[in-house]
Amino acid sequence: MANSIWSKSKAVAAIVIGACVINNIASFLSSTVERQPTTDSLRRQLAMYEWARLNIHPLTFVPRPSNTASKQTVLFWHIPKSGGSTTKAYYRCMGKTVGVVSQPDSILRAKEKGLVESGKVDIIFASFPEYAIEQLFDFSHKTRVLAMFRHPVDRLVSKFYYLQMATWKKTYKEEWRDISVLEWAQYINGDNNHMVKKL
Repeated sequence: MANSIWSKSKAVAAIVIGACVINNIASFLSSTVERQPTTDSLRRQLAMYEWARLNIHPLTFVPRPSNTASKQTVLFWHIPKSGGSTTKAYYRCMGKTVGVVSQPDSILRAKEKGLVESGKVDIIFASFPEYAIEQLFDFSHKTRVLAMFRHPVDRLVSKFYYLQMATWKKTYKEEWRDISVLEWAQYINGDNNHMVKKL
């Protein structure tokens, strides 16, 4: 009984902390878009994310109904082993047109073809969100950004076991079958704060 109460308390605490973090991020993003910076430090900080300020709708912007005149293409930041394939399947199931331009070269090809301007896709999946936003979107074609996050340790463990068996992937690693996840994490894993560097 005590463990059950403790588990529920931890879950409630996690939800409250998560809500606070999301609220603070939302407040910061909407304030940086709507207000003029007041200090040199803030100006430098905003200049770092000029691509976001210019090409992403602020959180306070209410989406318009989907019609051909006001269609918006959404960008989904595809984080490996964090539900991206499930999300693609979900959007396809809803009848949405999905574009996958994960790598920089495919982002540039999509730009050359005018993928966003054409309105032919509802959502674009990209592993390099900053680059995709800079290249594919502009003031006339702003986007919204979605992402699914996964605990970093869970994500890496999933990657380890997936790449042991995914013979159809270029990144398949047969040699990982003979080592433990602990050995892999200590001696082989090369992610090196992959997600932190993308933020």
